[in-house]
Amino acid sequence: MNDISVVKIQSNIKLLKPGSDQAMAKTCGLSVFPDPDKYGFEADLFWMALAYPRQIAFVILPRLQDKMCEMFRQTIETCDCTHLTDTDGKENECCRYAGWPYSEP
Repeated sequence: MNDISVVKIQSNIKLLKPGSDQAMAKTCGLSVFPDPDKYGFEADLFWMALAYPRQIAFVILPRLQDKMCEMFRQTIETCDCTHLTDTDGKENECCRYAGWPYSEP
């Protein structure tokens, strides 16, 4: 991925941040272009809301220091997660079951 910072914070969690606006990606309805070296199931694909309105929106709130969110725990344990902060500062998540598409959860 050209001009995109990739920081791996765990084996299954990475952070992406483009260094510049990807105008061509936006004409295709994408926030950024996915890595061309990966096939469709592996590529991190972030659709813009206008191009693909069937997205899930969620709000993340802090919990008490000694409390763990069960949904977060299960997601981290079973999914590959990519966090994208686009050039407008909008944050996006792509979480997919780590065994997908070849095995059932």
